[in-house]
Amino acid sequence: MIYAGAENVHSIFNKGQKWTQAYWDEFASLPAIVPKGPIAILGLGGGTAAHLMLDLWPSLQLEGWEIDEILIDKAREYLWLSDLEMHTQDGGILHVHVGDAVSPLVTVPGGYAGIVVDLFSDGKILPQLQEIT
Repeated sequence: MIYAGAENVHSIFNKGQKWTQAYWDEFASLPAIVPKGPIAILGLGGGTAAHLMLDLWPSLQLEGWEIDEILIDKAREYLWLSDLEMHTQDGGILHVHVGDAVSPLVTVPGGYAGIVVDLFSDGKILPQLQEIT
């Protein structure tokens, strides 16, 4: 597990165990209900959702956004995140982006088929996600 800030759990990964028994398991149903195309994970954390999604859907093209570069480094070192950054036999892959996923400067050519939003701070939903624009 990776903790940050106010003891928030940002990732759970048990090698060899598919399911987390937590909300990340729900994200794995997204590929079944969206058109074929890249899927974004906003708030990648240590890659919990990405591990599960690529295990179940090995041809997925995932774009993971995480603001905390140190968390990404630790996830590569201890949670096998770097394994997901290599193509699977079916061509699936996770591309990791370090930066603010909700910044107006972020552009996505062609857009995404689906988006997983796992963004919070101090145990609360980000204010930017609560604003009507």
